[in-house]
Amino acid sequence: MSRARQLRRIRELRLVEEQYQAALLAAGKKQLADLESALHLLRKRQMEGRDLLVQSCIDGDTVSWITALEEVAILRRKADALMAEKPHLEYHVHGLCDRFIAKRIERRQAESILSSVLEEETKRGERQSQATLDEWYRAERRRFALASSGAPDA
Repeated sequence: MSRARQLRRIRELRLVEEQYQAALLAAGKKQLADLESALHLLRKRQMEGRDLLVQSCIDGDTVSWITALEEVAILRRKADALMAEKPHLEYHVHGLCDRFIAKRIERRQAESILSSVLEEETKRGERQSQATLDEWYRAERRRFALASSGAPDA
């Protein structure tokens, strides 16, 4: 198998690896965005729960007050749990980003090497073609010289 063919296969493999890492990175970023969206929604619900708590205090409704108090406490625990998960997820996404960049670098290196090998093979082919052409002209000049001198072909 020629070097260029091997390098093409390596480049294609690196491209597939890069695409896989890109998909993982996109999924990780989506998870992070979903987590932030859930946190935003929890904060909004906490604010509504506090408003309900204040309103139940004003109205003097003890059942509503206890319900609102419990709701705010539950939402705070959920938010705390999500906030504890966020740094781990951010670290994971950062790692995915690093792996994606590494795969992109590997693919670009494979492309650079392939490009230089193709240039080298092209130049080698041009030199060989020129040498063949030069040899043909030398042979033609010899035949012409022999034909001009009247000597028989060898």
